[in-house]
Amino acid sequence: MCFGNPVKKFQFLTNSTVVMAYFGSNVVIDCGTNKKGASVTLWKRVSPLLPYHYRKLKPDGNKIIKEKSGKFTINRVDKNDALSYRCKAKASGVHIQKDFSVVINNCKCMVFDFLESIYND
Repeated sequence: MCFGNPVKKFQFLTNSTVVMAYFGSNVVIDCGTNKKGASVTLWKRVSPLLPYHYRKLKPDGNKIIKEKSGKFTINRVDKNDALSYRCKAKASGVHIQKDFSVVINNCKCMVFDFLESIYND
């Protein structure tokens, strides 16, 4: 028999794995977790040909901005921003990670809006 509050599993707050954007827009990758004070970083896959090689992105306050909530904003996305990203988080010695794909479209159309609504639900 278990008494008291159950321990919550350390996890990311969002289930989304696809982020859609238009060329020149800003995109938000939500790496927020359910643990206050977790250390959160954003990584980008170096090349489609190197599926396991990522490099850590450093927020610069201009192109990449990090919020205290663990959200990262990539400003003015272009073709170089379309690839796989990985959120990594650490809290109390526990490490978790989650992969995201950023899909960039060069036109705003009804089909794209429909796909965006499906992936973000």
